[in-house]
Amino acid sequence: MPVGLVGARIVAVGTSSERIEGGGLIIDYVRPREDKKRRVVFGFNEVGMWVEYHSNQDGVPKCDL
Repeated sequence: MPVGLVGARIVAVGTSSERIEGGGLIIDYVRPREDKKRRVVFGFNEVGMWVEYHSNQDGVPKCDL
């Protein structure tokens, strides 16, 4: 789980029509003491849940997850 998601203000929660396993769970959030919106996308199935995409401060995907 992205560290900044803990204690963050959730702005939106939804799904996507993209091909993400389990339909995807999208969470847009703002970290404490910041005003930049970030996004994390989770894929999931009966075995578990994982991060498909996470935007960093520049709004580009992080590759080190």
